[in-house]
Amino acid sequence: MPTGSQGPQGDTGATGATGPQGATGATGSQGPAGNDGADGADGADGADGATGPQGATGAQGATGPQGATGAQGPAGNDGADGLGVPSGGSTNQVLAKASGTDNDTAWVDNTGGHAIKDESGSALTTRANMTFIGELVAATDNSSTTSTDITIDAKTAWLYG
Repeated sequence: MPTGSQGPQGDTGATGATGPQGATGATGSQGPAGNDGADGADGADGADGATGPQGATGAQGATGPQGATGAQGPAGNDGADGLGVPSGGSTNQVLAKASGTDNDTAWVDNTGGHAIKDESGSALTTRANMTFIGELVAATDNSSTTSTDITIDAKTAWLYG
């Protein structure tokens, strides 16, 4: 039989029923990493921890500058009266130690100094005229008689005049 020319396209037919699901295909290669996401909000503060042990004492620091002078304090109370000079004595007397005890004094006649006497006991009136020649001469103050004792050895000559 002979074939004639093709006729015009016909209307689309109704959709057919869905067919069965096909098998899962093979896993593809991993894609590139995505961008980091935004930071999340801060969480709530935790409770304070226990106090730690005391640390070692540090080295002493340098001495600071001198401070300003403070205000003057109030005047103190009067102290007890001191010993002072005892009352008494008369004209031509002086106060002298009466013993080696502290504050033991007495009024005594002022003899005017030390007297040097010759072998007869007569006072020499001028020391400037007395000369000792020799090696064994000693002079010591005698506190009990307020005089000067001079000891002259027999080998010593003394001249006055």
